[in-house]
Amino acid sequence: MPLSAELQAEVNAAWAQQDYAHGRDLLEKASVDHPDDLHLRSCFAAAQGYCSRFESARIEIEKIMELSTPARRSLRSGLLGIEWSRIGRPDLAEPLLRLALESDKPPAPLFETLADCLERLKRLQEADAVLDDGFSRYPGHPGLLLVRARVSRRLGNFEVTELALRQISKTPLASPLVKTRAAYELGHLRESQGRYLEAYQAFTRAKIHQREEAATLLPLWRGRNQLLKESQLPGRSDFEKWHSEIDPDTSGKLAFLVGCPRSGTTLLERVLDAHPQLVTGSEIATFTCEVWMPFLRASGASGNPVEILSSIDEWKLKGCRKRYWDLLPEALEKPPNGRLVIDKNPSLLAALPMIGRIFPDAKILMALRDPRAIAWSCFSQYLPVNSETVAYLDLATTFDQTATSLNGWIVLRDRLSAPWREVRYESVVADLERETREVLDFLGLAWDEAVMSYHQNSNPVLSPSYAQASRPVYADAVDRFRHYEEFFESHRAEWEPVAKTLGYD
Repeated sequence: MPLSAELQAEVNAAWAQQDYAHGRDLLEKASVDHPDDLHLRSCFAAAQGYCSRFESARIEIEKIMELSTPARRSLRSGLLGIEWSRIGRPDLAEPLLRLALESDKPPAPLFETLADCLERLKRLQEADAVLDDGFSRYPGHPGLLLVRARVSRRLGNFEVTELALRQISKTPLASPLVKTRAAYELGHLRESQGRYLEAYQAFTRAKIHQREEAATLLPLWRGRNQLLKESQLPGRSDFEKWHSEIDPDTSGKLAFLVGCPRSGTTLLERVLDAHPQLVTGSEIATFTCEVWMPFLRASGASGNPVEILSSIDEWKLKGCRKRYWDLLPEALEKPPNGRLVIDKNPSLLAALPMIGRIFPDAKILMALRDPRAIAWSCFSQYLPVNSETVAYLDLATTFDQTATSLNGWIVLRDRLSAPWREVRYESVVADLERETREVLDFLGLAWDEAVMSYHQNSNPVLSPSYAQASRPVYADAVDRFRHYEEFFESHRAEWEPVAKTLGYD
């Protein structure tokens, strides 16, 4: 049965604030009260996945599949597979989707989602074969055409990409989401062809339907962005005091890799992940879901941030650290076993004061990139709309958010007591070995040649930049934004001061 209207509203409200743990807890309580409601339990399993409790989610899914009737098992595996894909785990979605495709009349979205997952897993030829199977049953299906356009572009078959996008534009069956993503895909195609004005026009058209979807989220973003601008950040003495109070028995070898979205965090994480003495968490939600958001909820998230952070007693701090380390193996899907853990998540840039309070001895890697490149990459990339990504639907708000985030770092870097290092994307691309040696030295690790073969890692890239991070280092993205600089002039007041401060002329 569907969720009750009251529960649905509560979960939606929690997730609009990106408080996935609260939504999960609501669903968990309801599923305990109604254990035979498999739809409710499926929602709970998905919520576990959004909180990076991957093993718990898999166990719950296995129970759901066991309890499902044969007639419902195929449908349920398909729905759960699609949900895993949305969570960003194509590797976990694939087996469920293949099981669902064994039914007599599998619907088109199953072929579409499986092909999408295979594309993200770098298995482009397999994705193409799945699309052929889907088209044999559903000729001209818009969702299948969209994935074909993307797969063909990655294979270099631009004529096939162009044809698929033209077919989407002509069919009245294409949903607003498919039209939106097709416009982004057309923008990337035109950019690869050097037709930059047409690319800009395509990216701008892509925003139309997303703006309608985002109408209720924009006020949330504006409030949050203004709060970041006005918040009183901890001073050097605050961080030093917190550092002196740390209990080493509840701490482990830990570093956080943060930065603005599209600033090179995924590339750096992939390189470092190839080191045998490192284990990285790729945008895992453990700190955000299990530590940060519950704390904000409990504190009411109002008042002076420094006073709120200082008010946390040692008992609560120990609890936060223990909770993080206890849940980390499930998010990493492996125990750290004494290795250095790098928690890579660009969004944790805003949480650095909280990190400095709970883990004051954790090292910080800050990924930097020209603010114009960051803003353009965010603007031209399709991302599901939430209270953060809604900023990327307009160049003005994109530059505003980018500048706000970077200005926050500029203030904090002179106050943090923990060791930190800036890593410039441009430097990584220019000399990968030199920059990686320096980063490893900062982390206290010896050089290992394996990091130079990072692109051969078979583990899936789980961030939106999966296609780029799966390639060997390349330089063509460094100055891509310069093809669009004429559109940045009216936003110079936002990006120029922070660019100069960070050394970007």
